[in-house]
Amino acid sequence: AKKGVKISEFQHTQFLKDISKRIISLCKLKGISTLKLSKISGVSQNKLNNILKLKDSNPEIIVLFKISKAFGLTLAEFFTTPEFEATYDDLNLYLDKSKLNNQDHQ
Repeated sequence: AKKGVKISEFQHTQFLKDISKRIISLCKLKGISTLKLSKISGVSQNKLNNILKLKDSNPEIIVLFKISKAFGLTLAEFFTTPEFEATYDDLNLYLDKSKLNNQDHQ
């Protein structure tokens, strides 16, 4: 069996939704279209659309870095929102429970 951090499908999807919502809200805030974001960031329109429509189940960190930079943000700033904080809290609770369950079975 593979060891390591496991998250539920629901939590994985929630994280992807948070990323998509963050990009959309930043576009609205800056008054730019996703096409414009694609041009500024150097991330293809197709790749960006896949992230926004949750079709990319594992967006690369370099892509998220480029998107963040296009908004004048660091990666840390991109991921610092109440929505992400709620997802992190949920994930931490889940991971803590998983650790406890694993220790019970050893």
